[in-house]
Amino acid sequence: MILFLSACTKQPDQVTTIPILNGPCSVANEVTLLKNAKVFPLETTSDCLISNDFYFLNCIDDYYILDASAKTVSRFNPDGKFMNAIGKTGKGPGEYVRLYEGIITGSTVELLSGFPQTEIYSYSRDGAFLSKRSLLEYPSWSFILCPGLEKYFFYGSFFEHKILSLNQSTGEKADSMLENSKETQAMSMLAFSSSGKASVLFWEPVINKVFEITQAGIREKYRLELGNYSFEMSPTGEELGKRTQDPGLWVTLKVLENQKYVYLYTSKSSPGREPSYIHFIYRKGDKTLWTLPEDSGFSASLGPGFSLTETDDLYAYLKPSEAVESETWRGFFKSRKQSLAADHNPVVVVFKLDLVEQK
Repeated sequence: MILFLSACTKQPDQVTTIPILNGPCSVANEVTLLKNAKVFPLETTSDCLISNDFYFLNCIDDYYILDASAKTVSRFNPDGKFMNAIGKTGKGPGEYVRLYEGIITGSTVELLSGFPQTEIYSYSRDGAFLSKRSLLEYPSWSFILCPGLEKYFFYGSFFEHKILSLNQSTGEKADSMLENSKETQAMSMLAFSSSGKASVLFWEPVINKVFEITQAGIREKYRLELGNYSFEMSPTGEELGKRTQDPGLWVTLKVLENQKYVYLYTSKSSPGREPSYIHFIYRKGDKTLWTLPEDSGFSASLGPGFSLTETDDLYAYLKPSEAVESETWRGFFKSRKQSLAADHNPVVVVFKLDLVEQK
C-alpha cells in the first residue's frame, strides 16, 4: 500500500533550465578542439556540387546532404567520396515536385514531399526508388521516425501547430493530434531530432522550449533562458525594435543530445547588426555550459551540428566559402597539408566533446 501511494504521489520530471543569458558560460579551448578534431572534405565535382541552400541529414555510416535548391539528396562515404544522388524532381515514377525533409531509416532513405497531401518517397541508399506512400490529406513540413516506438511524428500544419503520430507499418493514426504548447507562436516552425532509442525531441525556435516524446507521452524537457519574445502575425516596426534590443532576439535552430550532453545551435539578432550564430554545449552531469570559440572566424564558418553520438562525437560542417576568410581555419588546413577553396563542397568536422576544455 505504501509503495502504491508513493507511486501515485511521484512528482513529474522537472524541466531542466539552461541559463544561456544569465548563467556561467565558458569558451571552449580552441587549441584543444582543433588538436583532437577530425576533418573529412567532401568530394567536389560537377556531378555532386552542393548549392548554398543545404543541410546535413543525420549520418549513419555515410553522409547525406539535402540540397534544397536541387531538391535532391547527395550521398558521400565516410572518406568524403561521392557515391550517388537520391531523389529527383518531376512527374514520373519515383519523382516528386516538392522536397521538405529527409530521414535515414536503416537501409532506406525516406523523403518528405507532397502538396496538398503529405507523401513519403522511399529509396535504397544507392538511389533506387522503392515506394511512395500518401499518408495525410494536408502537407507536413517536417517529420521523424522513432524506431523504439515504431511511429512517425509529423509536424502537421503551419497553422495548427500540432504534431500527429502515425504507425510506421500501417500508416494509421497512432495518436490524436498533440498540441505542443499553449504559447505556440504563429511564426514558429517545428524541428525534430532523435534522442536515444525510444524518444525524439522537438522544439519551437521562437519560444525556446524543447519537448520530448516517449512512450509515456509528451513533456517539456529543456527550457532555454534566452529571453521571452513573442510575435504577432504582423508585428509593427516599433514592436520589432523593442523586442530585439539587448539581449537581442535569440532563436534556437538545432538541438541534439546524448546521455551526457545537449548541443544547441542558436542565432542572435540585434538592431543594426548582422545575426550571429553561436554553438552551445551543455554537460548534464555538472551543468557546465560552453560555447565554441567565436573569435578568428572559428564559429562563424561552422554550420549546425547534425549528429551527436553516444561516444560524445559532435559532427558539424564547415562552410569553405567562409572558412577561407578565417585565419584559424586556414592555418588548421595548412598544418594538415590539406587544401581548402571557397568553391569546394562542405567539410565535415568531428569534435570530441569529452576532451573539451575551457580557456
